[in-house]
Amino acid sequence: MTGRYASTALALKGTFEEARKPLLELRGDLISAYQVIDLTRRLEDASFAALYAENARGGEARQVVAEVAKALSVDSDEGPGHRWDVVNMRRTVDRAQALADDRDRWQQEAENQAKETELWRTLSQRQDNTAPLRIELAAMERERDHWRSRYEGAQANAEYVRHEYTAPDEVEQMKAAIVRQAQEISLLRGEAP
Repeated sequence: MTGRYASTALALKGTFEEARKPLLELRGDLISAYQVIDLTRRLEDASFAALYAENARGGEARQVVAEVAKALSVDSDEGPGHRWDVVNMRRTVDRAQALADDRDRWQQEAENQAKETELWRTLSQRQDNTAPLRIELAAMERERDHWRSRYEGAQANAEYVRHEYTAPDEVEQMKAAIVRQAQEISLLRGEAP
């Protein structure tokens, strides 16, 4: 078995094999109610231990999502349902994508501003009465500098998010693991999925 379920399944299989050993030793003997209860408790303890370990890994993944949400100023508690619902966690991923898209747009706007500034500079050099053009040019340069600083800030934020946090497909894997763990716990408790 491979994939996400491998560690949980192997832990449960090992526990089951350990719990069966006393039963194999008792072949032909009558098993007491105490032995059945003891076997059942050991199976439950082992299966829950494996599930709790898997849930702890999911908790670490949820913590990463919470840190990314905080860095992107996304309120995880906003909206319907629980903060760890897929819809609410998806807003974090959407915000990171929007930030990357904004960076690209800001870069294009900064390039356009640079071209326009150069055009104004060329025109101002041709004019004898250049005072109004110099004022306009200074305003354009300030605006260019504003867009350049926003672009650099967005680029730094996007690089930080890209390198410090998981990719969107890894976030989807974390969410799927959390849902899977909840279903496994429900099944072990005998609850309907």
